[in-house]
Amino acid sequence: MDGAKTSRTRGRSGTGGFTLLETLLAGFVLAVSAVALASTLAQSKRLADRPRDEMVARGAMQSVFAEIAATPFPQVAPTYENAGFAVPGLRAPPGDADGLPGEVRVEYGPYGNTSFYTVTLRVRWMNGAQVRTVESVRFVSNVRGDTGAVPPLVGTY
Repeated sequence: MDGAKTSRTRGRSGTGGFTLLETLLAGFVLAVSAVALASTLAQSKRLADRPRDEMVARGAMQSVFAEIAATPFPQVAPTYENAGFAVPGLRAPPGDADGLPGEVRVEYGPYGNTSFYTVTLRVRWMNGAQVRTVESVRFVSNVRGDTGAVPPLVGTY
């Protein structure tokens, strides 16, 4: 009878607890869970930053449009054509020519018409590993034919 009792308890130390294999398996499951949680938290932070970053970009574009509206019409194109502008809190994508996230494009009206311009503002920034872009286009017009220090008329489309 003693032999039968010994065969049933063989392999157990008799102290209870977990085996080395069970402990390693539990550690592995815990590590995988921690990595998944960290990845989810990083993703949610990027998603939460997106609306804030877009609001900051649009606010910077509004400021630049206000500066353009305060600029005499004849000076709009020479001052702002292909200019860049900084946007606090946003960084330009790698390889950006001037290192600034904001850029201004000024295009003359059709057939070289210089009585109005199309002004396009674009902000490109890094959101994690992704490049995000916001763009706004407005017309700047010299409807009165002024050539002096008269602020241009700025409209949005």
